[in-house]
Amino acid sequence: MWKRFQLPETWKGIGPIDDVGDIRIDGDRLVSFTWKTHIGPSRYRGRSSLMENAPGKRVVMRLDSSEMNGTLSVDLTAAGASTLMDVRLDYITKGTMSSLFFPIISEAIEKGLRSQVDDFAATWTSPD
Repeated sequence: MWKRFQLPETWKGIGPIDDVGDIRIDGDRLVSFTWKTHIGPSRYRGRSSLMENAPGKRVVMRLDSSEMNGTLSVDLTAAGASTLMDVRLDYITKGTMSSLFFPIISEAIEKGLRSQVDDFAATWTSPD
C-alpha cells in the first residue's frame, strides 16, 4: 500500500486535486507535483510538496495555490489483516475573492471528499 502514496496519480481525485503534472521524485519518494482543480465555474492551479513521509504510517502533502493553502494527510494504522486509512484535508483561503466565496468552495470540497476517499480506498486490494 505504501508504494502507491509515492505515485502522483494516487493523489488525483482526492480533495481538490483533479489532475497532476510536473512530477518530482527523489529516489523512490514523491517530492512534489503541480495540480489542477475545478471548483464551481473556476479552474485553479497549484503545487503540492512533501511535508512529511513516515513509511507505512503517514504522509502529508502541502497544497498551495493563488486561492488557498492547506495540507492533505493520510495516516495508516494496522488493524489485524487490514489497514485503516484516515485522510484529512485542512485548508484556508487567501485573497479577497476566495474569502468571499469560501462557503461555496468549502461546501464543494467537503461534499465530495468522503466519497472520493471511499472510492480511493476501494481500489486498494494489494498490501504493497
